Amino acid sequence: MNLIGKSVSHVFADTFRFGTVTEEKTENSWTYVKVIWTDDEKYEMDKQRVIKLRGYNKYSEWYRIDSVNIIDTTSMINTLKKLEKVEAKLQIKKKILSPHQQRSKKVAFSTKIPAC
Repeated sequence: MNLIGKSVSHVFADTFRFGTVTEEKTENSWTYVKVIWTDDEKYEMDKQRVIKLRGYNKYSEWYRIDSVNIIDTTSMINTLKKLEKVEAKLQIKKKILSPHQQRSKKVAFSTKIPAC
């Protein structure tokens, strides 16, 4: 399977990383890939911080194939656009409240019991 040129993603902490496979190799029956990551500043800053704290670099530029996800960028972009539309609709619904809903929200927020 030729993975060179494929788009991949990887989740690091709470950050989604996206990149393109530039090399691949097989070791001990596992496939490894080298990736050029896009807009990866957050990861790089954290990596440098950890290297400085530990005093050594434990990070490899090779990723075992089961730690990355091969993605179809066109499909992902279309899905994100749909998600964006849903979010926009929800924001509009939040802004357009009936007079009753507006009164209910005001009452709900004004009934707090004062601290003793």
